[in-house]
Amino acid sequence: MGIFTRNENKLMWKFNGEKLVIEPWGENSFRVRSTVMGVEITG
Repeated sequence: MGIFTRNENKLMWKFNGEKLVIEPWGENSFRVRSTVMGVEITG
């Protein structure tokens, strides 16, 4: 089972080499980024 954390205005989930980031994007939307054993998500 993964771990959810909050960093500033981002919600992050990590588990077994996977990472998911959800953050606000504009007025009425959000941005979702993910990686599996890949490059670190920044910005």
